[in-house]
Amino acid sequence: MYFIFLGYYCCIEDFILKICNEQIREFRGKGCCKEYKKELKKIKNNCIEKTIDELFKIIENILKDLM
Repeated sequence: MYFIFLGYYCCIEDFILKICNEQIREFRGKGCCKEYKKELKKIKNNCIEKTIDELFKIIENILKDLM
């Protein structure tokens, strides 16, 4: 089983920023992930644990739905 995590607009980085309660701008199309990575570097490791918890909650919910 494989999981592919995408963000709200573009990539996993915008999902992480949203979980970290950061205001995110909507970037779409080519180069959007690069813009979100720049934003993510500004906050560094401030909320990595919270992000990991959220991702595992999502995986848990998906697996429950499959059972």
